[in-house]
Amino acid sequence: MQRLRDEYKDTGRVLCLNDVFACFAGDVVTSYAFEKTYDFLGMPEFQSPFNKSIEGLKDLAHVIKHFPWVVKMAECLPEKAVVWMKPDVEPVLQFQAVGFVHSQSHTSAKIH
Repeated sequence: MQRLRDEYKDTGRVLCLNDVFACFAGDVVTSYAFEKTYDFLGMPEFQSPFNKSIEGLKDLAHVIKHFPWVVKMAECLPEKAVVWMKPDVEPVLQFQAVGFVHSQSHTSAKIH
């Protein structure tokens, strides 16, 4: 709340609550699921690259629904090729890599 008062009170700047709530939800989910926060709420103007990437991916949802093989094909491609075709997907791929490594380390810690 202090940040909102400091950056937006009496400035005339518009605060997009969609971005604020998306950052808040991202912080809560990653904190709960991965025991790590990515401080999306700390991003300037509440513009998280991860949230913007998810917004870009939602445009593909209708294609993926009718052509599910597109996802399997994309998974077979090198990451650089996928990023070249759809640049806004890069933060999601980076997050998947970090999240996967983090979840693997927790799984192996519980097994041993």
